[in-house]
Amino acid sequence: MAILSIGDLASSNWLRNQNSRLKAESNTLVQELSTGQTSSVSSTVGGNFRELAAFEHSLSRLDALANAVDETAGFANATQSALATLQASIHPWSVELANAANTGSPALVAAMSSEANSQFEAAVSRLNTTYAGRGVFTGADTDVSALSNAGAILDSLEAAVAAETSASGVRDVFDAWFAIGGGFDTIAYTGSTNPVSPMVVGNSQLLDLSVSANDPEIKDLLKGIAMVALLDRGILAGQPSAQEALIGMAGDALLTANDELIVTMANVGQAQETIEESKVEMASEMASLELARSSILSIDPFDSATQLQEVQNQLETLFAVTARVSQLSLVDFL
Repeated sequence: MAILSIGDLASSNWLRNQNSRLKAESNTLVQELSTGQTSSVSSTVGGNFRELAAFEHSLSRLDALANAVDETAGFANATQSALATLQASIHPWSVELANAANTGSPALVAAMSSEANSQFEAAVSRLNTTYAGRGVFTGADTDVSALSNAGAILDSLEAAVAAETSASGVRDVFDAWFAIGGGFDTIAYTGSTNPVSPMVVGNSQLLDLSVSANDPEIKDLLKGIAMVALLDRGILAGQPSAQEALIGMAGDALLTANDELIVTMANVGQAQETIEESKVEMASEMASLELARSSILSIDPFDSATQLQEVQNQLETLFAVTARVSQLSLVDFL
């Protein structure tokens, strides 16, 4: 009877190939047990990727939508933050203005008018806030600043009221300058009169977040501060009673503007709440889709653990055989 034998080289190659195969199977099973997901998607879905592709498409769409909503949320937060900072600074100062007008103290009037300059510069700076490179208070033209330099605005107003000798006269010039078509539109405001486009907040849902430095409550706020700031530049000089009257007018205007600003902030706050609700809904939908996708690709941990144990047993047997073969000699063979 013929006896077939395997040569030493062939035997070595076979043992090495078996070792590589079993190690690969072991690594695959360890990975599947650690992730809970199959490593062979094609065999798991039986070659039919339609359902899995549908889940992937929905998740990709939601991920893109979530990024857009995050941008909307950031824009809304930047808007609210700037308005809140502005309101928190101006409201107590406007109360001080009313007190200064009532006390009739020249020193207090001088101090308030001097502070108005820094208040005006701070207000312009806050209204020139940007988010992700986009102007927040610029209307549709988000690639520009909302307002010109604070000093340039006050220079223009100073020239406009230079001939006025009464508080009421200064106020009337200010009213005309800040009215539609006045100096504010041509010199101070550098944004667009068109509102910023509605922003994405959910599936087929858009949100109006347009708050412009050209809105009436913002203009009234700037007007009240600027009226006091010009006192520091010498308007109505030598007329303490007229200066006190102008400060009183400015204080009243700022208190009214503050009430209007609070309404605007409430509207932005409502928009923020809508955005957060949308984000929660999308997160829930994404979690459901990921769970459904995971159920398709999930493995039976008990079955995989059993297979891993079998592979490890085979590896141990192979190691024992390899060790035994490596110890054979011609004397032992004979």
